[in-house]
Amino acid sequence: MQQGGISAAICAAPKVLVTAGLLDEKKATSYPGVIDKNPALGMQYIDLPVVEDGQVITSRGPGTAIDFALTLIEKLKGKKVRLTVEAALVRG
Repeated sequence: MQQGGISAAICAAPKVLVTAGLLDEKKATSYPGVIDKNPALGMQYIDLPVVEDGQVITSRGPGTAIDFALTLIEKLKGKKVRLTVEAALVRG
């Protein structure tokens, strides 16, 4: 991972982050059964739709894709942009 970069993965893709060592000593999530049975070294598996730990963002699956995308928007562009995008989605 490049200094200051973000690593993000959803569904089964967090397995790639495990293999690359990017989830060592991190909190993370994934599609059930993908990384919770064989976690990274010192990784804490969290059963939440989206988990952010420093520069690493993971998410559980297709049903969490909007939350994952909004988290990435906030991380990259800030809370104000996230709220603007989220309002346009009419989620609630």
